[in-house]
Amino acid sequence: MRPGATITDATLIFDATISRVRTYSIDSVTAPWSETAATWATASTAGTRVADFSTSSGALSVPLNAAGVAMVQSWADGGVNNNGLVVFAGTSQYFQFTSREGGNPVRLTLHYDDVAGTVPAAPSTLSAVISGTNEASVSWTDVDYEVDYTLQRLESGGAWTTVASLPAGTLSYTDQGLNVGVNYSYRVAARNGHGLSIWATTAAALNIANQLPQFSTWPAAFVNMGDPVGTSVGFVKAAESNVGQQVRYSILSGNVGGRFALNAVTGELTLATTGDPTLQHLLTVAANDGVGNVTTVITVDRIVLQSVAVTPQLTNMAIAASMNLTATGTYNNASTADLSLSTQLTWSSADTAVATVIANGAGMGTVTGISRGSSTITATYDDGALPAISGTSSMAVDGVETALGTGNVNALSEGDLIATTLTELDNEIALNTAREEIFSLLPGGAVKTDGTSVQEITWNPGLMRSCLRL
Repeated sequence: MRPGATITDATLIFDATISRVRTYSIDSVTAPWSETAATWATASTAGTRVADFSTSSGALSVPLNAAGVAMVQSWADGGVNNNGLVVFAGTSQYFQFTSREGGNPVRLTLHYDDVAGTVPAAPSTLSAVISGTNEASVSWTDVDYEVDYTLQRLESGGAWTTVASLPAGTLSYTDQGLNVGVNYSYRVAARNGHGLSIWATTAAALNIANQLPQFSTWPAAFVNMGDPVGTSVGFVKAAESNVGQQVRYSILSGNVGGRFALNAVTGELTLATTGDPTLQHLLTVAANDGVGNVTTVITVDRIVLQSVAVTPQLTNMAIAASMNLTATGTYNNASTADLSLSTQLTWSSADTAVATVIANGAGMGTVTGISRGSSTITATYDDGALPAISGTSSMAVDGVETALGTGNVNALSEGDLIATTLTELDNEIALNTAREEIFSLLPGGAVKTDGTSVQEITWNPGLMRSCLRL
């Protein structure tokens, strides 16, 4: 507080424990005393009563009366010695301070009118530095007797404008939202009831450097040769950290035949033509924030078939039996599709004497067992433009060719053919009947019956087990 200033009010703040609610008084101490020699008698030499209060335990805020304010004024003016204050309680009452010098001390707060003073001195050592993207940190040295500070900014080609009004004791301020390529100067002044101090001004202007846009990772992008014009391929994205700037996108090179269009504002890449057979496009694109330019290369691949899988891939089948195979294509964008219905898919058998295969009209390849053995069934996709892609299935043909199917052996005549096996049946056929003489094995593997009874034949060629019931 400046000497000569007029105190308008004063408040004593402390923490205490009180035995019960009653009225206590606060008086001035009239004689000097020391902490080491203080007694109840010496510390209780009462002078002027400066406050009364009635409250319970806790944080206390006790305003001084007019006499107390006058006494503090005399302390400030130097007319009366400050011997402190004392709290008085009645008989058999106690009052215990919980405020301590080492923590949460007793405090006397003042409000004053600086009528007798002048404007504050100008703040010193004002500095301003770039502290982050589009921001500056301004700092100065504190002065006495200020009520607040006024901080102003000057932009190149403009006038001083107030950035902030800051409370007394403030020593710094972060100014945000600055624009790239603009010169900024700062000045600060302290203010009290008598006016504004002289302005303190930065010695050199600041200029925020441009931060170039930063591209995000371009994801894998794919197009079909027949995709229509306007099909979205993906979005080119670049982050802009400068305030007030907007990124604009463009294709610099690689756009052969004008295949693509790039939205300058959104960064969306779309097809501008259709039917392009090019397998891969490498596009150089730019992001411009109005101050600087940054480029990157993005890749767009045509969707092409990479592999063909035939299912089932490994199987056994009996002679004259048939089964359907399917062909599934996997593409370079990780998608899959059933190729069975495509007119560009053909089927073939490596050994047509063992098994044949034809397209069955329903999109599958129908395989038929012809004779015992093995054959590789191949599905080939050929669009006439790219190398053909094939997938295979291994087929093993084994077992019995049934001549009569399921029926009653009594309907047969002696010597009728029941079945023909393609394995050596001598040690593999078991006639599960008490009258095995009704069956006999003919040269070449034929089985005949005399037609007298219902029987069951079981055969086990290799790992294959089948059952024929008659």
